[in-house]
Amino acid sequence: MTNNLKRIALLTVLIYFCCLGCQKEAIDSDLVPAIEASTNTKSTVKTGTDCEMEPFCETAFAEGCWVWTTSKKSNPEGRNSLELTKNRWGWAINLTCDCRVFDIWAGAALNDTSKGIHVGTLKVERDGSKVTVTYSMKDGYCMKEVHLYASVMPPTTIAPGQYGNTEEFDSNETEYTFKVSIEDADSDGIWLIAHAVVCNTCG
Repeated sequence: MTNNLKRIALLTVLIYFCCLGCQKEAIDSDLVPAIEASTNTKSTVKTGTDCEMEPFCETAFAEGCWVWTTSKKSNPEGRNSLELTKNRWGWAINLTCDCRVFDIWAGAALNDTSKGIHVGTLKVERDGSKVTVTYSMKDGYCMKEVHLYASVMPPTTIAPGQYGNTEEFDSNETEYTFKVSIEDADSDGIWLIAHAVVCNTCG
């Protein structure tokens, strides 16, 4: 009788550990697919490089050393002013050298380039009275229209349509050149305002 009780007790212990092992195996087998799925699934979180800029068409100017505003708020760097308006942003260029390249900024409210977008460059070349002015856009930007003021006299208007040199484009232009003639008899430089309407929807 005693031996039978010992056999029953031993069998009970063996059954217990056997069932425990089966339960662990079942749990592990349930976890494996979930682990594999989480390992093989690609993340759908977008990084900053995946984000696209909102479509826009903005007014843009080549950055010169002169502003035309009388407000200190819209002249954060304290540049010389032509005093043509109170708050409108934009720059004028007084060029005395033969060649120089200027940055073109779009949407730089209050003449603050940190609020704008660097969309291209303006290259100005002088050969005697011949002046070549070339707008060049960075990748992803194009021009819908351009206006150029070019004279030996400082500008008296900020209206692009009155600058004297205008071109509108049916297609998306990334480069355009004006060729003008200016006699700088006093050798005190020529005045330029380079304006454009720039977009990032250039497809």
